[in-house]
Amino acid sequence: MKTRERIIVKAIELLNEKGIPNVSMREIADALDMSVGNVTYYFPRWNDLMEELNHQMMLEISHLPRIPFNLIDLHSVFERVPVVQEKYGFITRDIHLFISHYPEFARLRKTLVGSRIQDMINQLSIWSSQGICHPDSSDHNHKRIAVKMWLLLASWSVQDTLLKETEYALSKEEFLAIIWQIFTPHFTELGLEKFREIKEKSQF
Repeated sequence: MKTRERIIVKAIELLNEKGIPNVSMREIADALDMSVGNVTYYFPRWNDLMEELNHQMMLEISHLPRIPFNLIDLHSVFERVPVVQEKYGFITRDIHLFISHYPEFARLRKTLVGSRIQDMINQLSIWSSQGICHPDSSDHNHKRIAVKMWLLLASWSVQDTLLKETEYALSKEEFLAIIWQIFTPHFTELGLEKFREIKEKSQF
Protein backbone atom coordinates (compact mmCIF):
# COMPACT_ATOMS: atom_id res chain seq x y z
CA MET A 1 0.00 0.00 0.00
CA LYS A 2 1.38 3.42 -0.95
CA THR A 3 2.12 6.01 1.74
CA ARG A 4 -0.79 8.26 0.78
CA GLU A 5 -3.22 5.34 0.98
CA ARG A 6 -1.78 4.25 4.33
CA ILE A 7 -2.37 7.73 5.73
CA ILE A 8 -5.99 7.73 4.52
CA VAL A 9 -6.71 4.26 5.94
CA LYS A 10 -5.13 5.08 9.31
CA ALA A 11 -6.89 8.45 9.51
CA ILE A 12 -10.27 6.78 8.94
CA GLU A 13 -9.47 4.19 11.61
CA LEU A 14 -8.43 6.78 14.23
CA LEU A 15 -11.24 9.20 13.44
CA ASN A 16 -13.84 6.45 13.80
CA GLU A 17 -12.27 5.33 17.05
CA LYS A 18 -11.75 8.74 18.70
CA GLY A 19 -13.83 11.32 16.83
CA ILE A 20 -12.73 14.34 14.80
CA PRO A 21 -11.78 16.66 17.72
CA ASN A 22 -9.48 14.04 19.25
CA VAL A 23 -7.21 13.22 16.31
CA SER A 24 -4.24 15.20 15.00
CA MET A 25 -1.69 14.92 12.22
CA ARG A 26 0.91 13.89 14.81
CA GLU A 27 -1.27 11.12 16.16
CA ILE A 28 -1.78 9.77 12.64
CA ALA A 29 1.97 9.97 12.00
CA ASP A 30 2.82 8.23 15.28
CA ALA A 31 0.35 5.44 14.55
CA LEU A 32 2.05 4.88 11.20
CA ASP A 33 5.55 5.15 12.71
CA MET A 34 6.45 8.02 10.39
CA SER A 35 7.29 11.70 10.78
CA VAL A 36 4.62 14.42 10.73
CA GLY A 37 6.44 15.78 7.69
CA ASN A 38 5.62 12.62 5.76
CA VAL A 39 1.92 13.13 6.49
CA THR A 40 1.90 16.84 5.68
CA TYR A 41 3.78 16.17 2.44
CA TYR A 42 0.58 14.59 1.13
CA PHE A 43 -1.86 16.67 3.18
CA PRO A 44 -0.31 20.04 4.09
CA ARG A 45 -3.35 21.16 6.09
CA TRP A 46 -5.84 19.29 8.26
CA ASN A 47 -8.60 20.54 5.96
CA ASP A 48 -6.83 18.94 3.00
CA LEU A 49 -7.07 15.55 4.71
CA MET A 50 -10.71 16.07 5.68
CA GLU A 51 -11.62 17.09 2.14
CA GLU A 52 -9.89 14.00 0.76
CA LEU A 53 -11.76 11.71 3.14
CA ASN A 54 -15.03 13.37 2.19
CA HIS A 55 -14.12 12.93 -1.48
CA GLN A 56 -13.44 9.24 -0.88
CA MET A 57 -16.86 8.80 0.75
CA MET A 58 -18.64 10.69 -2.02
CA LEU A 59 -16.80 8.56 -4.59
CA GLU A 60 -18.03 5.35 -2.98
CA ILE A 61 -21.59 6.67 -2.88
CA SER A 62 -21.42 7.84 -6.50
CA HIS A 63 -20.59 4.27 -7.55
CA LEU A 64 -24.01 3.13 -6.39
CA PRO A 65 -26.52 2.44 -9.20
CA ARG A 66 -27.97 5.47 -11.01
CA ILE A 67 -31.18 5.59 -13.02
CA PRO A 68 -32.53 3.73 -14.79
CA PHE A 69 -32.35 0.83 -12.34
CA ASN A 70 -34.57 -2.06 -11.30
CA LEU A 71 -35.78 -3.19 -7.89
CA ILE A 72 -32.77 -5.45 -7.44
CA ASP A 73 -30.48 -2.45 -7.99
CA LEU A 74 -32.47 -0.48 -5.42
CA HIS A 75 -32.07 -3.31 -2.94
CA SER A 76 -28.31 -3.22 -3.49
CA VAL A 77 -28.37 0.51 -2.65
CA PHE A 78 -30.23 -0.23 0.58
CA GLU A 79 -27.58 -2.81 1.47
CA ARG A 80 -24.58 -0.72 0.46
CA VAL A 81 -25.35 2.72 1.90
CA PRO A 82 -25.19 1.63 5.58
CA VAL A 83 -21.83 -0.05 4.86
CA VAL A 84 -20.41 3.20 3.46
CA GLN A 85 -21.89 5.15 6.36
CA GLU A 86 -20.27 2.80 8.85
CA LYS A 87 -16.89 3.04 7.12
CA TYR A 88 -17.03 6.85 7.35
CA GLY A 89 -18.86 6.95 10.67
CA PHE A 90 -16.83 9.94 11.89
CA ILE A 91 -18.50 11.96 9.10
CA THR A 92 -22.03 10.57 9.26
CA ARG A 93 -22.16 10.78 13.07
CA ASP A 94 -20.71 14.34 13.11
CA ILE A 95 -22.50 15.58 10.01
CA HIS A 96 -23.36 18.97 11.54
CA LEU A 97 -19.73 19.55 12.47
CA PHE A 98 -18.63 18.75 8.95
CA ILE A 99 -21.22 21.03 7.40
CA SER A 100 -20.26 23.95 9.65
CA HIS A 101 -16.47 23.51 9.41
CA TYR A 102 -16.00 22.39 5.82
CA PRO A 103 -18.00 24.51 3.33
CA GLU A 104 -16.96 22.36 0.37
CA PHE A 105 -18.40 19.32 2.10
CA ALA A 106 -21.68 21.15 2.69
CA ARG A 107 -21.84 22.16 -0.98
CA LEU A 108 -21.12 18.64 -2.26
CA ARG A 109 -23.51 17.08 0.24
CA LYS A 110 -26.39 19.33 -0.80
CA THR A 111 -25.72 18.56 -4.45
CA LEU A 112 -25.61 14.83 -3.73
CA VAL A 113 -28.82 14.86 -1.70
CA GLY A 114 -30.69 16.82 -4.35
CA SER A 115 -29.50 14.62 -7.20
CA ARG A 116 -30.27 11.37 -5.37
CA ILE A 117 -33.79 12.46 -4.45
CA GLN A 118 -34.45 13.61 -8.01
CA ASP A 119 -33.07 10.32 -9.34
CA MET A 120 -35.56 8.43 -7.19
CA ILE A 121 -38.46 10.63 -8.33
CA ASN A 122 -37.48 10.04 -11.96
CA GLN A 123 -37.13 6.31 -11.33
CA LEU A 124 -40.59 6.12 -9.77
CA SER A 125 -41.93 7.80 -12.92
CA ILE A 126 -40.21 5.14 -15.04
CA TRP A 127 -41.62 2.35 -12.87
CA SER A 128 -45.05 3.91 -13.17
CA SER A 129 -44.80 3.74 -16.97
CA GLN A 130 -43.75 0.08 -16.62
CA GLY A 131 -46.70 -0.74 -14.38
CA ILE A 132 -44.50 -1.41 -11.33
CA CYS A 133 -45.79 1.43 -9.16
CA HIS A 134 -48.79 3.73 -9.18
CA PRO A 135 -48.61 7.08 -11.02
CA ASP A 136 -47.73 10.22 -9.07
CA SER A 137 -50.82 11.43 -7.20
CA SER A 138 -51.95 12.66 -3.79
CA ASP A 139 -52.12 9.04 -2.60
CA HIS A 140 -48.85 8.02 -4.25
CA ASN A 141 -46.74 11.17 -4.06
CA HIS A 142 -43.40 10.34 -5.70
CA LYS A 143 -41.58 13.29 -4.15
CA ARG A 144 -42.60 12.27 -0.63
CA ILE A 145 -41.63 8.66 -1.27
CA ALA A 146 -38.17 9.72 -2.48
CA VAL A 147 -37.61 12.14 0.41
CA LYS A 148 -38.70 9.57 3.03
CA MET A 149 -36.32 7.03 1.51
CA TRP A 150 -33.42 9.48 1.68
CA LEU A 151 -34.21 10.59 5.24
CA LEU A 152 -34.18 7.00 6.48
CA LEU A 153 -31.04 6.05 4.57
CA ALA A 154 -29.14 9.22 5.56
CA SER A 155 -29.99 8.98 9.26
CA TRP A 156 -29.63 5.23 9.63
CA SER A 157 -26.00 5.16 10.81
CA VAL A 158 -26.60 7.62 13.65
CA GLN A 159 -29.81 5.97 14.80
CA ASP A 160 -28.26 2.51 14.58
CA THR A 161 -25.40 3.67 16.83
CA LEU A 162 -27.84 5.04 19.40
CA LEU A 163 -29.99 1.90 19.39
CA LYS A 164 -27.18 -0.63 19.66
CA GLU A 165 -27.24 -2.71 22.83
CA THR A 166 -30.81 -1.62 23.58
CA GLU A 167 -34.02 -3.56 23.23
CA TYR A 168 -34.78 -1.47 20.14
CA ALA A 169 -31.69 -2.48 18.16
CA LEU A 170 -32.49 -3.63 14.62
CA SER A 171 -30.82 -6.29 12.52
CA LYS A 172 -29.82 -5.68 8.92
CA GLU A 173 -32.84 -7.70 7.82
CA GLU A 174 -35.19 -5.57 9.92
CA PHE A 175 -33.69 -2.38 8.48
CA LEU A 176 -34.24 -3.66 4.93
CA ALA A 177 -37.84 -4.58 5.75
CA ILE A 178 -38.51 -1.11 7.17
CA ILE A 179 -37.08 0.80 4.22
CA TRP A 180 -38.98 -1.35 1.72
CA GLN A 181 -42.17 -0.49 3.61
CA ILE A 182 -41.77 3.04 2.25
CA PHE A 183 -42.29 1.66 -1.27
CA THR A 184 -44.57 -1.36 -1.08
CA PRO A 185 -47.82 0.58 -0.44
CA HIS A 186 -47.23 2.31 -3.78
CA PHE A 187 -46.48 -0.80 -5.85
CA THR A 188 -48.95 -2.35 -8.24
CA GLU A 189 -49.51 -6.11 -8.18
CA LEU A 190 -46.66 -6.43 -10.70
CA GLY A 191 -44.39 -4.41 -8.42
CA LEU A 192 -45.36 -6.47 -5.39
CA GLU A 193 -44.62 -9.66 -7.30
CA LYS A 194 -41.13 -8.42 -8.16
CA PHE A 195 -40.63 -7.30 -4.55
CA ARG A 196 -41.63 -10.72 -3.20
CA GLU A 197 -39.03 -12.32 -5.48
CA ILE A 198 -36.32 -10.06 -4.03
CA LYS A 199 -37.51 -10.69 -0.47
CA GLU A 200 -37.44 -14.44 -0.95
CA LYS A 201 -33.99 -14.35 -2.51
CA SER A 202 -32.50 -11.99 0.09
CA GLN A 203 -34.35 -13.52 3.04
CA PHE A 204 -35.28 -10.41 4.97
